[in-house]
This record gives sequence, structure tokens and C-alpha cells, in this order.
Amino acid sequence: MLEFTREDLRKLIARQEQPCVSIYTPLHLDMPGALHNPVPFKKLLSDAEKAMLAAGHSASRVNKVVQPGRELLADYGFWQHRSAGLAAFLSPYGFYRFRLPTVPPEKLVVAGRFYTKLLLPLLQGDGAFCILAMSQNEVRLIQATHRSEQRLDLKKVPANMDDALQYQKLERQLQLHTYANPSSAFLGTRTGVFHTQGAPPDEKKEDVSRYMEILAKAVSERLQNDTAPLMLAAVEYLHPMFHAHCTYPHLIPEGLHGNPETLSDMQLREQAWGKVQPVFSKARMNAMKRYDDIKASPLASNDPLKVIPAAYNGAVDTLFADVDVELWGRFDAENNTVELHKDMQPGDVDLLDAAATQTLLQSGVVYGLRKEDMPNPSPLTALFRYPV
Repeated sequence: MLEFTREDLRKLIARQEQPCVSIYTPLHLDMPGALHNPVPFKKLLSDAEKAMLAAGHSASRVNKVVQPGRELLADYGFWQHRSAGLAAFLSPYGFYRFRLPTVPPEKLVVAGRFYTKLLLPLLQGDGAFCILAMSQNEVRLIQATHRSEQRLDLKKVPANMDDALQYQKLERQLQLHTYANPSSAFLGTRTGVFHTQGAPPDEKKEDVSRYMEILAKAVSERLQNDTAPLMLAAVEYLHPMFHAHCTYPHLIPEGLHGNPETLSDMQLREQAWGKVQPVFSKARMNAMKRYDDIKASPLASNDPLKVIPAAYNGAVDTLFADVDVELWGRFDAENNTVELHKDMQPGDVDLLDAAATQTLLQSGVVYGLRKEDMPNPSPLTALFRYPV
């Protein structure tokens, strides 16, 4: 069970097959309350089963959807995991579950697509950011929120300069006074000649700069479909080298200085949050001001009948969405039209949820807000990439 990420959102949207069941439930963090964690999930799973049968789905198909949930109920160890909430998604195609760092409302949605709107704060706004920590023994890429953190797969990101430049005996070439591992020579070590803040010798600056170029390119490619702020944690002299080569547009100018080797992922997240939180607040305030400046132009709208098609068509740059409101209906992609219903009808989806998801999937920014924080009374407000 993992934290929810943008890549998970892509998988959920790509692999939907009706009926789609979305379950959110709070979890107790401490004993003995944790013993009762399966109870609300069991009830919601039973309610989902009844709803699918009532909608006309065959008993065999319904059983295929709910069976992984039944198996989860029998997994005692799973329910002892300490997290504030659970989001579970079931369909004939597969079963996905994610732990949540904040307490969600208890909710069940059975529809033609997964209901992911309650997860928006984890992906944008006051949600996710990344930390690139270059330490003595490894390079870590960490995705974090205010209250949680997890490692991201580095894929093609080189682990150290030795790997990147394919040096066989970097220690000897750098003429260290002590025997140290190759990557520690420039990332900061207590035993080598390159101490926490000291720069490398002039003859090796080119090698270090070259490694920063390779690393910056790999990280930029790894995050190319993301918009989360990225913060660098490394010894001081590496910051300007990395910034000079990094093309990721959301790299934060101010990073964490010092050797992060002795800091856990959680400690890095706690230190980084104080610097990244104002970035989130400033970005949201700037977007609000921009909307106020252009709200009368074709580059902005708070009309759901205009915003929803624009989101599906990739025209939305920034979306403000009321996370407490649902807009049930259907979008006709062929005619580019929206049909809204007062109450959920068979085949309907929450079009507010769909608009937010489509915006995120097409590299837009989404702010999931409470009603009192929205820029106007409409549940959807958008800034467009081009006139709509």
C-alpha cells in the first residue's frame, strides 16, 4: 500500500472498466482503535456490491470486482498499518489501494470511472513536492507532502559520479588522503579531503560539473510530466552546478545546504516543508490574482459548461475545484457538449472530478479547495491556455 502519486492517477484513468468502485475510509492510528479499521470498509464494500447488482451488473461480474476487497478484509496485518485513511479502487480490471496522510470522509462512489477528487490535495496545491538528496552513499529522489514521504524510483538516474562517468578507480584519481567510496569524494564526507561545504580541487571541478549535468538531465526527464516543486538537498557548492544544468521548470531556487547523508527521508521532508510551503501559498495567490485580472476575458471562466469541455481538450492551465461539490452528468466528446443532472443517474460521472483529473493528466495545475476558499461561488473556475 503506497502513497498516491500522479503516476498512480494516470494508471487509474488508463485502466478503468465499468463498474468502478471508489471507497474512502478513515483509519485509527493507535490500538485498540486499529482493531476496528476493517469495519467501515466491510460495510462500504457490501453497499458497493448491492449498488452494482441494483444497476444490472451480473453476479459473476460483481463478485470479480469485490473479491480483492474481501481478501483485504481477511489480511489482519494490513489493517494494523498506521495511516490516517485508506483509498481503495476496484473494477473488473484490477484493485488499487493507497494510504492517506490525512483523514478522508467516509465515502462510496459506484460509477463509470474512479472517483479521485478527494486525493487532489496530495497532487497539487498544498500537496506533493520532491526532494533530490545527494548524500555520501546514494542519490535519493523523495516525493513528499506536509505529512508524508516516499521514495520514487530513480530509473535511469545515476547513483553516483563513478556510475555516471564510469571511473574504475576514482579514489586514486582524486588523490584522497583516506580511502573513501568514490561518490563520497565530492558529495561531502567526514574523512576525505572534500569536507561538508568545501569545493573539489580545480582539476576535478570539470568532472563534478559533468556529473551534475548528467544527474540534472536524468532527474528532469524523470519528472518531465510533473509540476511538483523540486528542492535540492546537498553540500553548498553543488547547488549552483546542479541549477545551471537542470531544465525542470519547477526547481526551487532555495534548497537545503549540507550533507544530507545523516538525515532520514522524514527529516528531509520536515526541513524542506518550511521552505516549500510558501511556494505553494504564493503560487495559489498568484493564480487567484491572475483570475481576478482576466475573469472577464476568454482566458478564464467559472461556467462548468465551458470549463469541463476545455479540461477534456487540454485547454485548462489552472483549475480551482470545490472538493465538497459533485457535478453529476456526462461529457459527449464527439459533440463537445456537457449534460448535467441534479442527481446521479445511471452512467453518470462526477464531471468536476473528471475535469480535475483531465487537467492534471495534461500537466495543468489543480487547486482542490473548500467552498469558502474558492475565487467565486462556482464549483469550477479555470484559467485557460488559450481563448476558449
